[in-house]
Amino acid sequence: MTITRDGITATLDGTTDLGRVEGQATLDESWAPHVQAELTIALPDEATLEDLDPRSAHRVTIAASATYPGSFIPDRSRSFDLGLRDRVIDHERAEVRLSLASDEALLMDDVLTDDEPDYSATLNQASLRTIVDGMLDRIGASLEPGSADATFYVLEDATNLNPNPSIETNTTGYTAGGCAMTRAAATFGTGAWALQLVGNGTADSFATIGSGLMGMQAGRRYTLAATGRVVTALSGVADTNGRERGLYVAVTAGSTTTYQSAKLANVNGTTDRVSITFDVPAGVTGIILRAYLGRTAGTIQWDDVTLVENRGTVGIDYEESFSGDTADTTDYGYTWTGTPNASTSARIALVDRSPDLLAWQPGTSAWSFLQPLFQSVGLRLFCDEQRKWWLVDGSTFVADGVLQLTMPGNLHTATDTTSRDVEWHDAAVVRYRWRAPDGTQQERIDSYAPPGYTKVRLFELERAYPGPGFAAYAVKRAEGRGRTVDLDALADLTVKPSQVLRVNLPDTPALLGVVRAVVYDLTAGAMRVASRGLTDVPDGSWLVLGFASDETFADLAADTLTILEDITP
Repeated sequence: MTITRDGITATLDGTTDLGRVEGQATLDESWAPHVQAELTIALPDEATLEDLDPRSAHRVTIAASATYPGSFIPDRSRSFDLGLRDRVIDHERAEVRLSLASDEALLMDDVLTDDEPDYSATLNQASLRTIVDGMLDRIGASLEPGSADATFYVLEDATNLNPNPSIETNTTGYTAGGCAMTRAAATFGTGAWALQLVGNGTADSFATIGSGLMGMQAGRRYTLAATGRVVTALSGVADTNGRERGLYVAVTAGSTTTYQSAKLANVNGTTDRVSITFDVPAGVTGIILRAYLGRTAGTIQWDDVTLVENRGTVGIDYEESFSGDTADTTDYGYTWTGTPNASTSARIALVDRSPDLLAWQPGTSAWSFLQPLFQSVGLRLFCDEQRKWWLVDGSTFVADGVLQLTMPGNLHTATDTTSRDVEWHDAAVVRYRWRAPDGTQQERIDSYAPPGYTKVRLFELERAYPGPGFAAYAVKRAEGRGRTVDLDALADLTVKPSQVLRVNLPDTPALLGVVRAVVYDLTAGAMRVASRGLTDVPDGSWLVLGFASDETFADLAADTLTILEDITP
């Protein structure tokens, strides 16, 4: 196979041919940016040299082609669309050396300059893909389609101070005023029953919720929330104080301070979650919590009434309904503190995840903000040489194609190295340190040490704690390291990291693994391939003979080959 200088071109911003080109391009799973290239060109004219300024947003496109004389392999071509990062002029040689990189570099350049943290990621806690896409939109990019995703909720313990939030057994704790009050079968909310209020059209109609302070404390802020449903559209007017179809709080402390939620839409069958947030001042003498109909004839049902302390944590939904009957999730556990439906309810965070994690801090790059998120859940984010962005599962992702290298044949040299000291460990400790918005220094430890471990790697990260997971994943990743084969071969322009790799060497069992990195020598028509996750395959094995026509590499048994992704910070 040959790659000639005539088969390599470099173009600046899609218009200016940079003439004779020499250099190399590297694609590496463990790198960010994922694709990097070093080129040498002849010193161009003054106008072109002026345009080759990395301080401006310039791009270089490398186009390479390859032919395979006398073989059945079709001609290959590949292009690399990369950003210009560095320029060095060698006047003695009349040459210019250029450093290029894929678009992760743009996220590294994008540093938040606002005076306050950016909390926009908290709006998309249900999908890490959506959070990533929001960041990529800043540079005019978006993720390619894919299924790899994770929730990333900010978590906080809470107590629902209302002992009877869903009226499941009785109406204890609720007192009617100017209306009929009953339990009714609910067609909404989380419980089977709801509190039903029927106004008479002449008197102020409401239900008082609870009594006294209900466990609230002076100097703190609380949120009262409930789900209301209009069963029969209300006719009439607001009550004498202008309150209708919503929640009302009166706080008495010398003088009375009132709060009122938004009103429900007055349409049969309409359901809304409404809430009020209010402060409890020092010297408080009384608090009144009420659900109002107004002075109307009509029917409203109320369900999922919660009263929780509002600590003001960005990203926490203080209107969320819960009780001790709420089903546990991977994030929260729920329990009654006493008798079900007659005691407060506790919501307990099952993951220690810092609320600061989704706060993009001033002075932090977009890449540094995103990296701990996808790493902590075992995902990998990278941009390829065509400016396509991918979010993939780091433990299962396999790129299309299979690289087969054979000596003698298309493989020139092979170096097989096994080391305990290089990139291998079977236990990990991750120390997170960061400064919270209130200025306090925070520290959390994530560790993973299975029985019989012999070597621990310490990661020290200056970032908010994302919850446990990275330590275990780092150990799993390291299982595929320690043994590597570096391979020098004829260049195959279809090779990319994460492809299946099969190697046949003289007097050695065949090797099966994964391409970790490929370095193309664009001048000599050669490549160097680095591997990971290597497994010896005995002669006659199905893995050597080939795959069945209806099977792919992903169909292999999990214990046949572990595919691991390098997530070294």
